[in-house]
Amino acid sequence: AFAVSEAWSLCLKLLHTLRHLHHIHIVHRDIKPENLLYCPRTHTLKWIDFGYAKHGETSNLLKRLSTRVGTFWYQAPEMLNTYISYSGYAVDVWAVGITLHFMLFHSLPFMEPNEWLQRLSVIGGINPFDQAIRTCDTSVLKLLQGALETDVQKRWGVNYMIEYIGEHPQN
Repeated sequence: AFAVSEAWSLCLKLLHTLRHLHHIHIVHRDIKPENLLYCPRTHTLKWIDFGYAKHGETSNLLKRLSTRVGTFWYQAPEMLNTYISYSGYAVDVWAVGITLHFMLFHSLPFMEPNEWLQRLSVIGGINPFDQAIRTCDTSVLKLLQGALETDVQKRWGVNYMIEYIGEHPQN
């Protein structure tokens, strides 16, 4: 696990790259630590594996996706329902939240032994009584809750997350 200040800094770098990708109408749809190469010497992140990425001529196309792709443990609740279209932008933000949780606690916030229980856990949202969550700083908790909001209409966007991190530095 990373120190909070380092995870905060890496998350900010991750979000800046994600903002650029979204600006040019690309959604990754498989953001996870295994698809990020980190250099501890330079503190840089490199993104890899764009196999599930989608490019759209317009942002509207990327707000109405229906193919369930990516790594199951990082999928947003709206992806778990195969009958609903989802926003690629919103599922990328969800995956950043899962990735930040992993960077901080070296565990996933939703990790059930089977697919059915995993779906229930994800739909239920982040557990504020989880031991790892209870020990973290309130600004970190708020960022995680914003990224892992189950209601896609209330989930934080990339720009808001970048602003929030800038307003709440971690030392």
